[in-house]
Amino acid sequence: MTATRWRATWTGRLAGGVCALTLLFPLAAMPFRGEADLEAVERVEQRTPSELSVPRVDQVIDEDAWASFAAGLRDRVPFRVDVTRLVRAADRGFLGKHRFGPVVRGDDGWLFFFESTGFRAVDVAVFERSIDALRIAASERGTRILLLSAPDKSSVYPELLGSAGPRYRAALEDREAVRAFFRDPARPELLDMWSVQDAAKAASGDQPIYELTGTHHNWIGASAMARAVVETLSPGLWDESALRERKEASFLLGLSRMAGFEGPEGRYVPIAVERDGVEVVAAFDLEGPVDVSGRIRSGPPNYKKPVRVITAGTAERIPGRTLLLHDSFVDSYLLDVLWPYFEDVTYVHYHNLKPGDLYGALDRFDTVIFETVERGLWSWGNTLAPREPSDPPLDVRLGVDERP
Repeated sequence: MTATRWRATWTGRLAGGVCALTLLFPLAAMPFRGEADLEAVERVEQRTPSELSVPRVDQVIDEDAWASFAAGLRDRVPFRVDVTRLVRAADRGFLGKHRFGPVVRGDDGWLFFFESTGFRAVDVAVFERSIDALRIAASERGTRILLLSAPDKSSVYPELLGSAGPRYRAALEDREAVRAFFRDPARPELLDMWSVQDAAKAASGDQPIYELTGTHHNWIGASAMARAVVETLSPGLWDESALRERKEASFLLGLSRMAGFEGPEGRYVPIAVERDGVEVVAAFDLEGPVDVSGRIRSGPPNYKKPVRVITAGTAERIPGRTLLLHDSFVDSYLLDVLWPYFEDVTYVHYHNLKPGDLYGALDRFDTVIFETVERGLWSWGNTLAPREPSDPPLDVRLGVDERP
């Protein structure tokens, strides 16, 4: 063998060996890295890792069995989260990338949900007809309704959108058409949350009122929403001194997880209200009693678990039964804040809502509150449209019509 052929053969074998080691290294490292990588999946992706179930002999042609095996294997690939973190760091630090899947990076470390930087146009005529029909139906039954929309983070901080700014401004006319509808003083059933949060932002100074790396308002913006709801239903009832901050926590907020980042962690300050002269008579979901001294949840991952809180006492409260249909803006901060202001409130995440539920609720509740985020306003024309009342009614179907 000539020296040239030997070098070529040796070089080829070396390259082949490096490729083989590269391909086999993850499998070889799996027994040593398994637990650490599973913990990273829970921490970063906020979910339970898939089980590693090897298909049995009788499952060799079962697509579901192999898909389950692949999911379990994928969650155990060594260094997967570490590599993702390095790639994201390179994207941000060296390539100046701004879009990460459903997330866009704005200025000063702010993250935004990309979908919310635009706006799905609302047919205002349909929107108006549906709201008018609901208002008339509620009036006929003697039920009060309050409809509000939590502003998108991009609506409160458009100056921080960075590269997504032009997309936001292109849809501004459509946004303004809907906001003007909410500002109409002849519509007391509508609560203009854009004005509320603009005022809260102006009053907070350098303190943000939305989460920097999450999608929601923070405790400051949340308390502004709570105050607006309570004061709209019962002027003068809100007591700022009753607001309490609970133990602060730091963890990876929603947009960081969605973008595949592992940092920075965001501040989460849960809030609650403690009012003298208010005591809990009953608090329960469909599984039994709920401890209101802890954090109440009726949203993800518990979409099917509405919560009802009944109070008594000498303090003034909003009378009768109240239904609060909500999304994650209420669920993330406000369930512990609002119930002390109501005699009887039932929290239901809107994912539970079926056709006819809203009109059926008008016969069973004294007050009905409906809240969703701004980017979901396009669906209100259909969601609020006249329907035959559902049978069984919403609270009966979800098991919170009677005390356990």
